[in-house]
Amino acid sequence: MLILVRHGRTALNATGRLQGRLDEPLDDLGHLQAKAVAERVGPVDDLVASPLIRAQQTADAFGVPYLVDDRWIELSYGEYEGMPVGEVPSEV
Repeated sequence: MLILVRHGRTALNATGRLQGRLDEPLDDLGHLQAKAVAERVGPVDDLVASPLIRAQQTADAFGVPYLVDDRWIELSYGEYEGMPVGEVPSEV
C-alpha cells in the first residue's frame, strides 16, 4: 500500500503564503502534526522524503531511516513563492 503524507505546517503555511521550493522548517504545530501522522500511519516498510527540510522533519517523526529523493521535491511557484495566495494573479 502506498500512503502519501503532506509535511506539517510551516510559518509560511500559517500565514497563507505559497512555499513552493522555499526551504522552510516546520513550526511548533507542524512538529506536532508530523508526530500525530506518524502515530496514525504506524510502522512503515519504506519512507521517502523530498530534499526540503519540512519534508525531512516530517519523515523524522516516523523514527526510521528514510530516503531523500529529489524527484519528490515540491512544485516551484517561481516569482510567486512567499507571496500570499490571495495576491497571486488569477491568470497564473
